[in-house]
Amino acid sequence: MKNFLSLIALTLIVFNTQVAAQGFSLEDELRDYNQVGKINAVMLNQIDDNINAVKVNFDLERENADGGFDHMEGKILAALILTIEDQLDAVDEQRRLLDEKYEILDADKEAIDNRLQGIQILIDEINL
Repeated sequence: MKNFLSLIALTLIVFNTQVAAQGFSLEDELRDYNQVGKINAVMLNQIDDNINAVKVNFDLERENADGGFDHMEGKILAALILTIEDQLDAVDEQRRLLDEKYEILDADKEAIDNRLQGIQILIDEINL
């Protein structure tokens, strides 16, 4: 046990020396890691808000869809709704993958936002 603790202490000393040699202290590294975490949290909250807004809009449009469709129009509407649901599932999966990333980039957020805009266009087609 004593050897194990000595090994851990030696590893920490070497790590701290390597970090200091790069011009950073362990405190700086922890501060940077904390900042990245805060930025990620803000970006994830914005993405979640955008996803939820599109889902709420989809639910409202689906509920307000008029029932006066002939057979072909009903099939088209059903296909449109299934497409939107599939796209929303894909966005949810894309969002879930962001939880595993160390740092979320603007490009990650823009990719989801662009996909949500495309979904919103499909949603707007429901009651035309």
